[in-house]
Amino acid sequence: RWTADGKKLVATRVNNIELTDYETVLIDPDTGKTEAINLPANVRVLDCGRDGKTFLVQAIDVGAKKSRLALAKVGDRDVAVLCDLRDRGYRPTEGRLSPDGKTVLFIDADPERKDAHKWGASQKVYVLDVA
Repeated sequence: RWTADGKKLVATRVNNIELTDYETVLIDPDTGKTEAINLPANVRVLDCGRDGKTFLVQAIDVGAKKSRLALAKVGDRDVAVLCDLRDRGYRPTEGRLSPDGKTVLFIDADPERKDAHKWGASQKVYVLDVA
């Protein structure tokens, strides 16, 4: 994802096949240099906030085998949970913050079409008020 100023990229690397361990870095495309971003454990960045310190994330709860849509701030140990995601396990989702950071657009399972595909998954677009 691009940072709000459009000068750097934020990338999340998956460190295991189970999709439960992530590492997030800031990339400077001009120099190719990277630096680690200090975010809470087990989060996958979906979008960058305009302040450069807040990120919309998918937070993985390994113990409960589920994930949540959340906001994470650089340096914090915990996330601010926005909602539980209904999709199975740790299946990756997508989401974007509105320009003012007050609304989130994201994809999650559609409970009315839970068997829409042979693999038992479906998707629907949702809008969530951050407040």
